[in-house]
Amino acid sequence: MRKGDEVVAVIEQATGKAVSLSDDILANIGARATIPDGVSFGRNTNQDYHVWRHVEDELGMSRQRVQDAVVTDLPPVADLSDGLNVRFVNIDGVRLQYNTFKLPDGTVNIGRIHEAN
Repeated sequence: MRKGDEVVAVIEQATGKAVSLSDDILANIGARATIPDGVSFGRNTNQDYHVWRHVEDELGMSRQRVQDAVVTDLPPVADLSDGLNVRFVNIDGVRLQYNTFKLPDGTVNIGRIHEAN
């Protein structure tokens, strides 16, 4: 189910019940969120490490699963403010904060992802 461009729920076909994204929908249906054009998760090895180190090393979470949740949560690029945007997603009861930075050319870099305090 969508509200505008945002996925707000998924209906499980077998039961007809709504299932939230935090209930492992993406893994259960085998879907992978497509990274929108102009959006990146780090642009070199060093940036890549800083994006994922807290997710993988500290929390032991799947990079793909977190990436899918972030991409699903991310509003259309045109709706993001220029510069830093701080957003949150919940995965299996863990609240994650992720930083996006919209550059003057309209591209968006997803930066540090970590457990929110």
